Amino acid sequence: MPSMSLAQEEQPIADAFISVCSPDRIRLVFEDQASWWLRVDVFFAVWFHLCMRAGGWFELVPFKNFPWPPTWEGYMKPFSVRSFEIATGRHRSFEELEAEHFDGSLRMPPKVWWEKSGGHCGQFYWSPDCAQRLREWVLRACKK
Repeated sequence: MPSMSLAQEEQPIADAFISVCSPDRIRLVFEDQASWWLRVDVFFAVWFHLCMRAGGWFELVPFKNFPWPPTWEGYMKPFSVRSFEIATGRHRSFEELEAEHFDGSLRMPPKVWWEKSGGHCGQFYWSPDCAQRLREWVLRACKK
């Protein structure tokens, strides 16, 4: 989502970007998941923790050594807030950061490719011609 937001700025970070099944506002997704019987936000909090550890973030952002409680509210959200606080030197709530950094809402018409199956669970299906279509699209865009 930060990439989608930055790609739509007046001076974008790239001429084009690809997004696969990205929600507009991740906070709403995790808050919804936290109300389910099967708490998938717990899985994502643990995965988030492992990715942040592997990426070296704990050397930059002093935070809990263990994701407890391993939830959106208990770990991912406060870790994200703390990361921005370290980077900017000022504390803002996630909701204050959301519009600028975590809003993936499209502000311009996208070029959309619909696949007959796949989607968010695309690891179980792939289009045999998708890579070729993507390459041709990139080459056409580079000629402009």
